[in-house]
Amino acid sequence: MAKKNLNEMSFLDHLEDLRWHLIRSTLAIVIVGTIAFIFSRTLFRLIIFAPLDMSFPTYRFLCKTAQFFDIDSTFCGEELPMIIQSRTMAGQFSADIWTSITAGFVIAFPYVIYQFGNLLVLDYTTMNVNILADLLSLHPSYSLLVFFLVIMLSVPCP
Repeated sequence: MAKKNLNEMSFLDHLEDLRWHLIRSTLAIVIVGTIAFIFSRTLFRLIIFAPLDMSFPTYRFLCKTAQFFDIDSTFCGEELPMIIQSRTMAGQFSADIWTSITAGFVIAFPYVIYQFGNLLVLDYTTMNVNILADLLSLHPSYSLLVFFLVIMLSVPCP
């Protein structure tokens, strides 16, 4: 979409702009989720199942702390007694898919926030003056409220 002057954009042009921001955000989540699905074994091994290994940094710290205070602790063991079960037919695959979608959303979240922030800043800082004049002339008792609301929305944040 070719960028138009925001003062000359109609309501449908603003909707199209919103649609493209939503498409770009969704596409970013899908791409990152697909990459997370491709590397799902690494994701599970290094992030999700990392606390199952006794060489996990928290266990080492707690073991050294227990040894320093001369306390008997299970953090100094050789293995953590943990059995992971799947109780449904496609439980492992479903867990893999949902973990990939969640990882895609978490990793792409800064880009999604950037897209929506960009949309809001562009739309609210250059509102059409004629629309604001119409809003202010609706009813005298609401004009002050609308005036302050417009001032709040039109001043760009630092």
